[in-house]
Amino acid sequence: MIIKKKSLMVKVNLVIEDKNWKSRYPKVNLFLTKNIKKILSSI
Repeated sequence: MIIKKKSLMVKVNLVIEDKNWKSRYPKVNLFLTKNIKKILSSI
């Protein structure tokens, strides 16, 4: 029982982490594209 419960918790945590990453990802993506444009324009 305990093992099953633990694995379920891990799955739930992974899903939460995944959602957090997805919600942060657009910002990261925007940041990267801005920096790439800066680098390209500086060359």
